[in-house]
Amino acid sequence: EKYNIIIPWYIMTSKENNDATVKFFEDHAYFGYFYFIVVFFKQGQLPMIDTKGKVLSCNNRMKVFFGLSPAMDVKGQEVLALSHSHEWRTNLKAVLNGVESITYETDVKGERYRITLQGLRDNAVKTGVLIIAFNITADYTAAQRRREFSSNVSHELKTPLTTISGYAEVL
Repeated sequence: EKYNIIIPWYIMTSKENNDATVKFFEDHAYFGYFYFIVVFFKQGQLPMIDTKGKVLSCNNRMKVFFGLSPAMDVKGQEVLALSHSHEWRTNLKAVLNGVESITYETDVKGERYRITLQGLRDNAVKTGVLIIAFNITADYTAAQRRREFSSNVSHELKTPLTTISGYAEVL
């Protein structure tokens, strides 16, 4: 509350305990946390690349994000080849070349995403990059609608006030 932000909660599970863990959280109402920012992922499925830009692991959601088939094996492939987006390539190269972390928003196939590229280190040695992509389409659309509504209300209020002000000056 102090910083007025919500921190997502990432919970790593295994194939064996994933369903039980998710059910446990559901049964306990996510311990008061917002269910939509609690992200469960199975070991070995978090999208990561090494310092040379090769894919170490990639989940199906990230494959779909890049427009690939979920069945496609991308391990060991150049991550820069997976997307032709100039913004993606520029930001990823920056993190690979030493920038600690970059977060940006982008549109992919009609959906709005917030992408975080986080450099990973073991002691002082850079070991790779963690890729986190949140689909923020609903929040983005709601914010746009709020702005449009506020703009319309402001315009509708100004019109009669201008008329009243004009009549007041004449009197």
